[in-house]
Amino acid sequence: MDGLNLVVLADRAENDGSYRRQSKLDNQKDGGRLGLEQSLETAALFSLAGANCVVLHRWAVDFRMLGEFVAGFSASLGSGKMVCEGLKEFKEKKLGGERGLKMRNKYNVLCVGLPQMSLQGGK
Repeated sequence: MDGLNLVVLADRAENDGSYRRQSKLDNQKDGGRLGLEQSLETAALFSLAGANCVVLHRWAVDFRMLGEFVAGFSASLGSGKMVCEGLKEFKEKKLGGERGLKMRNKYNVLCVGLPQMSLQGGK
């Protein structure tokens, strides 16, 4: 992963059916392997492999919320904003209005590494 600037993991989306399937799969894994699938451990592995910044969810979200996150965050990054600005903008847009974020979703996204990084190199 030489030169990898940003990793955005759009995972941890679930519904009742996928939660049951994942629970069955997790029962077949040992504790060490399950531990490596946690947010902080995953971010640490990507950092050790050379990623400068890792953005991922700490716990499960529904598919609608994940889709809104991917669309909003990627639009912010595409406009030249820094990673931290893109995350802040997404949260502010979702917190306002009648369809605001649940409080647990406000703190769900984890950013490890260089949040001041911009993909267009300007900032």
